[in-house]
Amino acid sequence: MDEFTNVDVERIIVIHRDESGGYWVNVPSLPGCMSDGATLREACEMIGDALELYIEVVTEDGTALPPENHLLTLANTTSYTSP
Repeated sequence: MDEFTNVDVERIIVIHRDESGGYWVNVPSLPGCMSDGATLREACEMIGDALELYIEVVTEDGTALPPENHLLTLANTTSYTSP
């Protein structure tokens, strides 16, 4: 994976609190790119690894990365007040 560590990719991630404890994280613009962790820090570190692997697989297949869709997803929110 070393040749992919210099790829500069910015993606929106969505962090979810798991009901049974811990967190899971996904990248909405990259279908299937998700990870989890016992702590928020661990989940965020793991999604970095998942993103690296996703880019490696897509690049090896010769497929272009899907564009970032710039959508903001609100998960596990009971109320939201617009500014």
